[in-house]
Amino acid sequence: MSNFENAKVLVKQGWLQGYIQDNVKVFKGIPYAAPPVGSRRFKHPEDPGKWRGVRKAVQYSAAAVQHVMEIEDMPANVHGVPQFLAPSQYEEDCLYLNVWTPAKTEEDKLPVFIWIHGGGMVAGSGCEVVCDGIGFAKRKDIVVVTINYRLGFFGFFAHPELTAEAGGTSGNYALYDMRKACQWVKENIAKFGGDPDRITVAGQSGGAAGHLASNTHPMQYSTDPIGTITTNIIGLQNMLDFAVEHEASHFAFTSSNEIYGENRGDVELFDESYCGYIDSNTLRAGYPESKRCGEALCQAYKSQKGLNIIIPRFTRSYGPTMLLADTKAISQFIRKGIAGEDIVLKSAGTQNYSYTYMADAICGLLTVVLCGESGEAYNIADEASNIT
Repeated sequence: MSNFENAKVLVKQGWLQGYIQDNVKVFKGIPYAAPPVGSRRFKHPEDPGKWRGVRKAVQYSAAAVQHVMEIEDMPANVHGVPQFLAPSQYEEDCLYLNVWTPAKTEEDKLPVFIWIHGGGMVAGSGCEVVCDGIGFAKRKDIVVVTINYRLGFFGFFAHPELTAEAGGTSGNYALYDMRKACQWVKENIAKFGGDPDRITVAGQSGGAAGHLASNTHPMQYSTDPIGTITTNIIGLQNMLDFAVEHEASHFAFTSSNEIYGENRGDVELFDESYCGYIDSNTLRAGYPESKRCGEALCQAYKSQKGLNIIIPRFTRSYGPTMLLADTKAISQFIRKGIAGEDIVLKSAGTQNYSYTYMADAICGLLTVVLCGESGEAYNIADEASNIT
């Protein structure tokens, strides 16, 4: 038998030895980044180190540090573990992922599904019972990946000294962990029989919000413009194909009010048919242009595949908290105002922008999904929050 048939693969860091269960090759506890401890604590994830020999990948790694609730009367599974938990330690050294592959050979090029666990970004892990990928992998001929990422304090702590040390930003480490895991999968998944050009990223609750926010953060535009564009087009197509295959009753593509371009000065408020000034020949244009392309792709799937598609267009959303390290203009404006520092404008500051409180944005999304007409786009906005 070949190495692959024996669940043995060679990734960039070295050899991995997994095991076989129900004709699916399983690899657990694979490091996708260096341990975020010591001098790497409160920093962006770094590349994992190489190892000698063959690394056993047969057990889950530790989950991120978090508050664990013990519920004595929660129903247990056959292993005696509460159904929504799995045996795991909780440590800072938590940046690991797990792979389930039904591929027969490395050349199979199966589609890849990365699942980001929920828990409000303060709890959960990729080794919970509900994240076990073997069922999905063996039923659908798809390579399934689950990940851990830093949570709570260790995932989001920001401080002026950390910001100065990092050259202008701190916090949001959990989002960078998610991105790092996806990069590792892109670079190595072919060794597991997966197709690096057919990767779908999805998640639940905090995991869904995290991977959506990763794509809309200004830092993402500047550091990974290719990833920003391909996520909105190729990633969307993967999700549309999945929805068609599983006969989804509804599909919502979260678009942006940036698709309208800049106000030409002819209206005060945009309706869904407005088109302003658009300059597509800039690096920053990658985000709104790919959102426009995504909307057109949705219309194509509605027409050709009969998919019921609704398109909510979100404005700038905000919540009850704001990190000191947030690089968005509104965050810097408020921070400098509180500190009594000069606010330097890079424009005349006369253009109106729409903002929406997070709870209102979620209500708008649910309303559109449940009540919206197929193929229509809807602005999610709050007129009371329109400011310059």
